Amino acid sequence: MRVHFFSPTPSLPPDHGLPPSKVLGRTGGNTGNQLFISALVRQVAHTEASFGYQLDADDINANVGLIVIPAANWLHQSMDLGKWYNWLAPTKVPILIAGLGAQAGLNGRIPELPEGSRAFLRLIKERARVIGTRGAFTSGVLAHYGVTNIATVGCPSLYYHCRPEFPAVRPVGELVEERVVLQGTKHQARPEALHRPGEVATQRRLIGAAWSSRTSYVLQSEREEIELTLGGQLEAEASQRLLAYYGVNSLAALRDFLTRMRVFLDVGSWMAFLSQMGFVCGTRVHGVMASVLAGTPASLFVHDSRTAEMAEIAGLPRFEFEEFLTTAESEGTMAAIRRAAAASSCAELQARYPENYRNYRGFLEGNGVDHKLA
Repeated sequence: MRVHFFSPTPSLPPDHGLPPSKVLGRTGGNTGNQLFISALVRQVAHTEASFGYQLDADDINANVGLIVIPAANWLHQSMDLGKWYNWLAPTKVPILIAGLGAQAGLNGRIPELPEGSRAFLRLIKERARVIGTRGAFTSGVLAHYGVTNIATVGCPSLYYHCRPEFPAVRPVGELVEERVVLQGTKHQARPEALHRPGEVATQRRLIGAAWSSRTSYVLQSEREEIELTLGGQLEAEASQRLLAYYGVNSLAALRDFLTRMRVFLDVGSWMAFLSQMGFVCGTRVHGVMASVLAGTPASLFVHDSRTAEMAEIAGLPRFEFEEFLTTAESEGTMAAIRRAAAASSCAELQARYPENYRNYRGFLEGNGVDHKLA
């Protein structure tokens, strides 16, 4: 059966031939997308796969047995899913949607969704037997908008290996600075937001901790840095935006940090790199997920509803974000990393995983989907 994945492709080959400025767009704007897309490709049985958002409805209706939507944190007030509704509405085949997430602060406030997103919810309510959400908060958001055929199953990436046992995660050993990965989220901000209290300034503090150390830094959605890492050249406006964010006056001043940045265009090479690291921490939930899937200890800094609900359902190791930042600024980055590492036990993850796995497998079967989960 041909399955169409309503998503970017799960990886880019080494000979992709794209200019550095086009690479990030092919991942959907975040290389972390590739982890949960790859997971669903591995999990859903199919003989042929196609990918992409813009659909030929006649082709889909004639030749496709299932549309799979590897969803992300799409439900927030600044994202209108109306275009995606318009692409999906003319199709008639069943839909499987998994990993749907709502984006909000930690105050638990239901986001005010645009009408296009509400239309999208009405469509998937009709076309999917059961909708898979990332966590309890998102399930509550869907219920608020009248969608009740839901299952809280976490992110598909949690079940990447398709096995009922979660892979063993090494205990934290002696921490070597060069074998630690830090990750943050670089919000594209106007200059006036760089020093104003809020998420932009907070994430800059985390990036400052990485800057002042010898740790590696894995990029996921940082457009300018990814272009430079892949050998591209920035246009003047992009360069100025980058320099303003880091508070320096030349790219030469960024050279050392740039050499420690990594970007991965397929999950295999990403996990291979992480498997050689000693510890991973930061606000990137898929960076932490990829790390533990690769057997490397990690700790997540929870900073919004999305990271909170995913950490909660999976039992991911987590550490207080503000404690990390204040420790890094007062005692040094490695002191903060050691504290985060001390809280990186996977006991909760391992304890919750068997039930989570059974629930996820039941979710696929409840949708009538042939799968490859053991």
